[in-house]
Amino acid sequence: KVAHLAGYNQNSTQILVNCLRALSGAKVMCVSNKMRFLQLNFQGDPEEIIWSMSPVEHGVVIPDDSLVLLTQGQVSSVPYLLGVNNLEFNWLLPYIMKFPLNRQAMRKETITKMLWSTRSLLNITKEQVPLVVEEYLDNVNEHNWKMLRNCMMDIVQDATFVYAMLQTPSSVSLFTDAGLPVYLYEFEHHARGIIVKPRTDWADHGDEMYFLFRGPFATGKEKALSLRMMKYWANFACTGNPNDGNLPCWTRYNKDEKYLQLDFTISVGMKLKEKKMAFCVSLYQSQRPEKQRQF
Repeated sequence: KVAHLAGYNQNSTQILVNCLRALSGAKVMCVSNKMRFLQLNFQGDPEEIIWSMSPVEHGVVIPDDSLVLLTQGQVSSVPYLLGVNNLEFNWLLPYIMKFPLNRQAMRKETITKMLWSTRSLLNITKEQVPLVVEEYLDNVNEHNWKMLRNCMMDIVQDATFVYAMLQTPSSVSLFTDAGLPVYLYEFEHHARGIIVKPRTDWADHGDEMYFLFRGPFATGKEKALSLRMMKYWANFACTGNPNDGNLPCWTRYNKDEKYLQLDFTISVGMKLKEKKMAFCVSLYQSQRPEKQRQF
């Protein structure tokens, strides 16, 4: 499809690859815009929306299916540090996916329509959309548009970022089962100095970068948090362990599912979004095997 949008209609894969390699950077950007990645289309077929480009298993860089490689232990024996922010879609939904988060759009009917259109991203069937709506929105007042907004963002985040990290066949359990050190975090502070994003009390997608690279306009407390986070990440990069004895202890993620909650007060959490993850597991396990999410 990328090649066709670039104006090439040959059937030969080798010819298409050579043509794409010859494209200028400007042409690649133009074709990328035509792909309309992550953009909702309420009028079209949800199955036709292109959310992202998948890795190609061609036997060289990626020799086999990623799940096969992970389950066979054909991965680098290195420590892993990963996590999520507690409001990943506050910027992605309105500015990338073009779905407004204003009072007018926050109605259960509209949210249900959005879920129907994003079901391939969420990896749910159209029959499962009402189940998701019931789980997340059933007890929310129809007139409380801010609560509806937050619950809707929880749906998308839980089904993508959190579930993918914790519960899929290729999640952190594969690494912990192999004895590899895993350090998990949830970042919870929204930087007041990120002027291109809406003001909230939660951490949006990518907000932790502001603290890892010391962004401008930080308050005194934010500078202190930034120094701690930079130390954690630097320790991990140097030794494979974020701890150095001078910071709050970041325990390894294992059977007790402990993770670090990063905010002005750093604390240890346990079983991230346990109730919602149990719902997601039951939802995806009820699907036929070929439909279940694979990463």
